Formats: sequence, C-alpha cells, structure tokens
Amino acid sequence: MKKKYILKSYFDFKKVYEKKQTKGNRQMVLYIKPNGKDFNRLGLTVSKKVGNAVVRNLLRRRMKEIYRENSNNLKTGYDLVFVLKPVCADISYRELRKSFLHVIKLSKLKR
Repeated sequence: MKKKYILKSYFDFKKVYEKKQTKGNRQMVLYIKPNGKDFNRLGLTVSKKVGNAVVRNLLRRRMKEIYRENSNNLKTGYDLVFVLKPVCADISYRELRKSFLHVIKLSKLKR
C-alpha cells in the first residue's frame, strides 16, 4: 500500500466524517466519501477504549492487511474511514475479516 493511499491528516478525516454516509455492524463503522480519484484512500481510527497501544496497533495492522487483500475487489474513488469499536479487542483475525467484508457488502462497495 502506497503512502498516498492512506488518510492521515485531521482535515481529511474531518471531511469524511462530515459527509455522514455510514454503514456499520457490531465491530466497526465505515464512513464513506467519494474522492473523485481513481483510487481509494484508507483511514483507520481505533479509540483508547479498545485497549492499550499494543492492542490498538495490532488491530490497525490486521485491518491494513485485510484491506490490502480485498482492495482489488472494491470500487474505486472513495475515502474510507473504519472506526473500530471496543469489542474488536477480543475477536480473532478471521472474525475481523468477516466483519470487514460484511460492512463492505452493506456499503455496496464490492465490485
């Protein structure tokens, strides 16, 4: 994943949150905003309520890998921000992947 495909700045996240197009399930919420480009940009938010830094970073790494595996199957031209809920601290990689695919299906971003 190239650096330009990741949302990092506060203002980029704020623009996506203000659009208020969301889909979610018990484990995560997905905020979607069209970006007018021919690629998607990924943003991840993991609150301190989820766990300590080790747990939060593990979840970020897992989500980046799940996104990388499935990015070819997604429609392009969107900014995607995933907000992980505290229940994610106790779920396996397999369950996190299943939850990711469920949210993508709900948002109709799958090709």
